[in-house]
Amino acid sequence: MTLIDIPYIYIALLTFWGLILIVLALDILISFIRNKHLLYSLISGLVLVVEAFFYFGVTPIISGNNENILELFKDMPYIVYLVINIVSTIIIIIMFVLLYMWDKNNLSAFSLQQAYDKSDEGILYFDDNGLCLLINKKMHEIGWLILGEQISNGFDFYNKVNNKTITLNDGRIFKFVSYESIIKDINTIFSKEKNRHVYQLIGYDVTELEKKNEELRVDNKRLEIQNKALKEYNQNMQHIIHDNEILSAKIQIHDEMNSLILKTSYLIDNDNETERINILNKWKSNIILLLKEASEENDDIEIINDLETLGKAFGIKVTINNLELIKNEKISKLFIQTSKECLINVAKHSNAKELKINVTKENDNFILEFINSNNKNKKEIIFGGGLKEIQRQVEELHGKISVNNEDNFIVKVEVSDAI
Repeated sequence: MTLIDIPYIYIALLTFWGLILIVLALDILISFIRNKHLLYSLISGLVLVVEAFFYFGVTPIISGNNENILELFKDMPYIVYLVINIVSTIIIIIMFVLLYMWDKNNLSAFSLQQAYDKSDEGILYFDDNGLCLLINKKMHEIGWLILGEQISNGFDFYNKVNNKTITLNDGRIFKFVSYESIIKDINTIFSKEKNRHVYQLIGYDVTELEKKNEELRVDNKRLEIQNKALKEYNQNMQHIIHDNEILSAKIQIHDEMNSLILKTSYLIDNDNETERINILNKWKSNIILLLKEASEENDDIEIINDLETLGKAFGIKVTINNLELIKNEKISKLFIQTSKECLINVAKHSNAKELKINVTKENDNFILEFINSNNKNKKEIIFGGGLKEIQRQVEELHGKISVNNEDNFIVKVEVSDAI
């Protein structure tokens, strides 16, 4: 049975089958030509020619124009056309398998593009004219989300995103960086070699990094609040410790007072000179402690006028220079507290008869100097008790305190007026 004798529907199916084979053979032929594989290119080309010949030869039968049919197809059994399609199909399948294996094991012209398409970063290469030389799928996707259209000019997109961190509509965050390089470009027509600037633009997905940075900022803020609370707690603890020390001292003083009253009553009828001196010294020490506690509990600025009176009680002359410079209430309170502490220390630890207090101001800084010129104590000074509390108060005002124990005993306090 010839082709003309079979129903048109069968001829149409064979022709459609042949058309598909032509398209597949053409695709394989182009792929092998790009990969420069001569043998497979020839085989694919041969299949393409044979299928095209039979396709265009059989087409007039479908249209019913049998007069234009070649003599070859008028008497050709339909089974021949069927066998040719089957053989071509088998060859094309084999060619596809060979092409797949070759692409899998060899570098091709598309290998670089395929590798970049698998990258999680957006990658774009373009030249001085903005011509996109290579762009991967991720950068295509980013370009659509940012521009609303395909990236057509590399420079335009570069100027819009370079060195920026951009949040896309879907919530992802990309940071864009660029690099510039010079490559050798060969003009095959004139066989000339010239330099060509190529720009690389990379978009890094920093969504997770930004989330971690935000979490870190929140944690730092929380730690800052906790540190502030801890600092306040430590300051309160210092006050509590100081108050407990005062309370313990008061209890001790009151206990000793009861004992001293009894012993003093005893000395009225007793002439023991040694015991009398010992008891008088204890009375003197307790009076000093009582004066110290009373001065600490009263923070009124008017106590400044009582420093000389307090000094007279200890037999110490108090000389104050330039006190009128102090206008800041916090510095005034610090001055009073330090003056009393130094006065009591002079009375307890030396035989000095004078305490000099100098107030100077340099720019916005106050310098308070408390000088004992009759210093006999050359030992290392360790801050404790009252001086430790003074140091804490000075540090609260962002100032500093120092002690010089060489020629004179000098307590020096520096604090800014801008507090």
